[in-house]
Amino acid sequence: MAFSSALYARVKEYLDSDGLHYDEFPDEGRFQFGINIHSKVRNVTVRIFVDEDNFSVVSFPQFGGDPQDPENMHALAEYTARANYGLVQGNFQIDFRDGELRYWSAMLTDDNNLPSIHTIGRVVFVGIMMWERYGDGYLKVGLAGVDPETAVNEAENPQPAAPQEPSPTTIDPEIL
Repeated sequence: MAFSSALYARVKEYLDSDGLHYDEFPDEGRFQFGINIHSKVRNVTVRIFVDEDNFSVVSFPQFGGDPQDPENMHALAEYTARANYGLVQGNFQIDFRDGELRYWSAMLTDDNNLPSIHTIGRVVFVGIMMWERYGDGYLKVGLAGVDPETAVNEAENPQPAAPQEPSPTTIDPEIL
């Protein structure tokens, strides 16, 4: 597989500078790492593919749809379409053959105009941030049968947590 060695080196530089622990596949022009996220999804795998004139990033959880359950797959597809509407960088994808769910993003570039470390980080982390935002909705739709429109509305308009009443054992800082 042909890929830009300069772009590959720049992506590697980003991964090293960010302190990420990753697996490297230099013959394939690919990197991979797992990362814990703030969601019930808990963890996503991130794969970075370097090509001659671009790099792409695929982020995916450890669960997917059930291709043997058409209703489940259609509900997840609807959630995917609703979540994708209005996204600027990348999109969610669903594979009807095996149920895989993923977030894909990419950046066109060339050896004369390599992206900055900061820009590479933004492209890599957009998928992670999208799983943090929409991941719980995928679980609700896929496992609990929640309506896809409702789940997307909840992801895009989260309700602030209700303030908790102090417990009787809470010490008032004004007293101290």
